[in-house]
Amino acid sequence: MSKCLHCQQEITNQNTEHSFCSSKCEHIYNFLKNQNLDSFYIKRSQHKSSKIGNTPTSQIDSKTFDSEAFREEFITTTKDGYHKCTFYIEGISCFACVWLNENALLKQDGIIEADINTTYNTANITYDESIIKPSTIVDTIRAIGYEAYAYTNDVAIQAIQEQKQDYLSKLWVAFFGVFNVMMIDVAKYSGLLSFMDEGSKFAMHMGEFVLASLVIFYSGATFAKKAYAGLKNRVVNMEFLVYLGAMLSYIYSLWVMFGVGERLYFDNFISKYNNETYFDSCIMIIAFVLLGRYLELLAKQKSSKLLSNIASMPAMVNVQKDNNHIAPTLPRLIREGDLISIEPNERLVIDGVITKGGGYFDASVVNGESKGVLKKVGDRVVSGYTLINIDDSEHKTIVYKATTTAKNSFLGKLSCLLQDKDILKHHYEDMVAIVASYFTITILLLALCAFLFWGYFDNLHTALIIAISVIVISCPCSLALAIPISSIVALNSLVGSNIICKKTSVLDKLSKSKYFVFDKTNTLTNGDFKVISCDIDKKYMPFIYALCSKSNHVISQAVVRYIELNYPNIDQKSIASFEQIASRGISAKIDSKEFVLGNKEYLKTCNIRCSEINTNASLCYIGVDGAYIGHFKLADHLKNEAIEVINKLKQRDVKCIILSGDNQKATKNIADILNIEYKANMSVEDKQAFIKAKRKDAQVVTMVGDGLNDVLALNESDISVSFASSENMTVQSSEILLNNTNLSNIISLIDISQIYTKTIKQNLALSFGYNLTLIPVALMGYIVPVVAAICMSISSLLVVLNSIRGRYSK
Repeated sequence: MSKCLHCQQEITNQNTEHSFCSSKCEHIYNFLKNQNLDSFYIKRSQHKSSKIGNTPTSQIDSKTFDSEAFREEFITTTKDGYHKCTFYIEGISCFACVWLNENALLKQDGIIEADINTTYNTANITYDESIIKPSTIVDTIRAIGYEAYAYTNDVAIQAIQEQKQDYLSKLWVAFFGVFNVMMIDVAKYSGLLSFMDEGSKFAMHMGEFVLASLVIFYSGATFAKKAYAGLKNRVVNMEFLVYLGAMLSYIYSLWVMFGVGERLYFDNFISKYNNETYFDSCIMIIAFVLLGRYLELLAKQKSSKLLSNIASMPAMVNVQKDNNHIAPTLPRLIREGDLISIEPNERLVIDGVITKGGGYFDASVVNGESKGVLKKVGDRVVSGYTLINIDDSEHKTIVYKATTTAKNSFLGKLSCLLQDKDILKHHYEDMVAIVASYFTITILLLALCAFLFWGYFDNLHTALIIAISVIVISCPCSLALAIPISSIVALNSLVGSNIICKKTSVLDKLSKSKYFVFDKTNTLTNGDFKVISCDIDKKYMPFIYALCSKSNHVISQAVVRYIELNYPNIDQKSIASFEQIASRGISAKIDSKEFVLGNKEYLKTCNIRCSEINTNASLCYIGVDGAYIGHFKLADHLKNEAIEVINKLKQRDVKCIILSGDNQKATKNIADILNIEYKANMSVEDKQAFIKAKRKDAQVVTMVGDGLNDVLALNESDISVSFASSENMTVQSSEILLNNTNLSNIISLIDISQIYTKTIKQNLALSFGYNLTLIPVALMGYIVPVVAAICMSISSLLVVLNSIRGRYSK
């Protein structure tokens, strides 16, 4: 009976001329041949798995991946203008699968990058949409026998859950072996076994042998696979040291044990070696390293769940149709202008403005306030709000108009950020990886030298025991855990404080920053502008309304609300050649007239002279066809927590300054209340140049801003902080996002960054100090393998516990 050339299954068809079990396998085989990828079968033969690629074909039409709904939810645009999507690939089981998928994808025209993560079976694919479509990418993956799905955070959580279950079963077996072997060891090291005859001792050793075999070949399989994979790629990894130490202890114990058996049955056998085994050592090595990995996995799972809960969205949203009919709709299908109906205890999934009803919302995710916030008709609501109760007896539900899509809403932007796989990456990791690679090779050389030295000057037994002790007591695991476990704990703490950090490595720089730059509007102030006076002729109001309606700036929106309130039946005007200059103003042509709205400096650049006005309020000047026609006065208020936050920063010797595009007096008024320096009338370029100059003076500058006019300054600063509810460009330019607008989170952020940096240094010191101290002791022969295993395990646990302790240190 022959085997299928592709999947290697037995061909049941009696006609031996057939080389394939199905037409699908034949199609895949021919595709690989045509693409010159048939060397996959050679690579696959090196692995035990033989049914790779025999995944059932999905019933989902690949054209679905080209839909607008899929684009909005799963596809992002890179800085280079390419498109990027993350797929979950079903059927990957080994490195041959990774090699095959990556090469098959990269051979397709238009695919720029294909990076497959074997841990989560995810593929980050960057492609040129003008050349290749997502459906073609999916068809390529299917053509080689795998299945592709859109990746979500839930998939990652499920993968971690399955890995945790695997670790847990291995841990149970490992610690079952530890506890039982330790009972034998108590008797062994207390001298009770010295009264036993050789037959009884052999029986005891046989019990240890059975337990050790179970642990090393089942529980230790995780390390064996990774060690083997590393060696195949010519890398001596940390798993190799762990498994080598355990295996040497195991093999030596077998030698001693069966030497005892030989002595029992053959009187002429004389051994000068110690007749005690070291099964306890190999079991402890596996058990305690597994425990450290399991604790790390628990922390990862907690982080994933916390991040997922923040950005979680309801499965369906109730959309109100023209006939007042309610239609449950997927969030990704909602468009701007759709009317959404919500009831108490429901979470908003789209940003919008209330059109009917009113009530109290839990807005803690956005503003950090635990008490309910009252929102009425005309008020803005943000995705993440939860309706507590309705404050309107006439309505049983609240209806609001969507102002964004699901992808561009507050929660949508968070979801994109939280899927970044580099969120835990730290710049120390490359350095530690280099040290670790030399570390493992150095340990092996030291163990070999110790073996040769003690074998020459003493005996083979002593030499082997000391070599095993050197390998076992060296702890690359603590070195490997030092940074990741600290990063995970820091990330948990940040999420608990409503803070998202795109890369935890930036926390290092933040802990050293002593210069904070703040934008004023919507950062130190609430950004809830209200027009307090206006000296403009009402005949211009329809034009100003049309102009401001095109802008999302807080001042423009405040003018829109003022006009809607005071001129309810205003005419609708169409505009042309609209232009907006960040931190300056807006302009457009309406009914053949050139309207300009903005600050005084902007109107000057348009050759419009404005009146000098003495006020602490913010001013919005209006010009028409080169002539000044009046202004709006607007009031904004300092955030309640701003004074306390600035004072706490001063107590930490942090210098604070305001950079604002607002006028001199309005900016000075806020700066005087906070008792800090300020610079007013700052353009986008001015802010960037100021920060650049400070960085040249060796200052580590942190910028806190929220608007489009802060983008260049945020990019120029060492640490950029913004709010998750800010504009898209601002969010993309910021390394740290405050989930809500409460400035108190900045103090929590600094505390966590300092603890994080301190914890990493402590962990690295613990790891290096431990190895530098105990490896020489082991080389001198003062440590036996079982003690080495305990010490090594304790060092890893100390790193984990120290990282967890850091979370509660403040």
